[in-house]
Amino acid sequence: MRTKPTQHQTDLPRRITPTAKLLASAIASQEIEGLHLSSQAAAEFRQVEAGTLSLSDLRTRLLERYRRPSSAD
Repeated sequence: MRTKPTQHQTDLPRRITPTAKLLASAIASQEIEGLHLSSQAAAEFRQVEAGTLSLSDLRTRLLERYRRPSSAD
């Protein structure tokens, strides 16, 4: 006999997108290294998950933000 799902089970998202899985993995990897996601990066990750920012554009933004200045400058 099948039982009715409990309330907490029905509160879970019906489907976790591949993008959401990638973002959760990236955040977890940072936390394992002792790093914490900034509020700006968290907002950008939410944009990626919503589809308003591509992963490629996020990568570009992150590289520009954290690029070290060249010693030749």
